[in-house]
Amino acid sequence: MFTAQEEIEIRQMLEEWRQRKPTVTVKMYSSPDNEIMVMPLLGRGEWTVYRDDLNGWVEAFPGIVVFQELLKAKQWLIDNPRNQKTARGIRRFIYNWLSRAQDRAPRQKLEPEDVIRKFNTSVLDELRKRNEQATCEALEGSMAGIIEEQE
Repeated sequence: MFTAQEEIEIRQMLEEWRQRKPTVTVKMYSSPDNEIMVMPLLGRGEWTVYRDDLNGWVEAFPGIVVFQELLKAKQWLIDNPRNQKTARGIRRFIYNWLSRAQDRAPRQKLEPEDVIRKFNTSVLDELRKRNEQATCEALEGSMAGIIEEQE
């Protein structure tokens, strides 16, 4: 989806962002150990979401953009520390979160291209929220080039 250079730039940008906001740790792209993101647990623990977890949820919940819902669930856990889950209960929490999102979603099945487009859009929206406008414009330009190459 992205070139190696683009992934390096995105990781650097995320690392800079993490240093400004130490309470949030997001790994949005594949890393050597297959991590997608880290969810906070009760106390000081963290629970890692792996690509295999994400793929399973994407298959189980076809009507929603799972990655976007995971970001929402993560932010809810950060904003509600008294309601954070234990390592034993986090999977059930995520399943219930995704299930409710699926129940509220419009009754249409998303095509794979739509899911990819929505995923990319949600990543760009996240970057925009963090005042990374110049980087977003560069990413949009490179994504447009990638999409044109695929067509």
